Amino acid sequence: MIGSKIIHSGRFIIYSFIFFLSCSRAYYVRNDFEFPDPVDTNNKQIELQVKKIPG
Repeated sequence: MIGSKIIHSGRFIIYSFIFFLSCSRAYYVRNDFEFPDPVDTNNKQIELQVKKIPG
């Protein structure tokens, strides 16, 4: 009796749907993206950023 009330309630359907979505693949990996050629920055100067205080 108690089990049938849980199955027929709306909460069971919502929880089942959330469980189903959590088991599915959550992200898509693109395999067709090509990274640009890397730039060697070992001999570049470092410029310090001046922090501004909002006033």
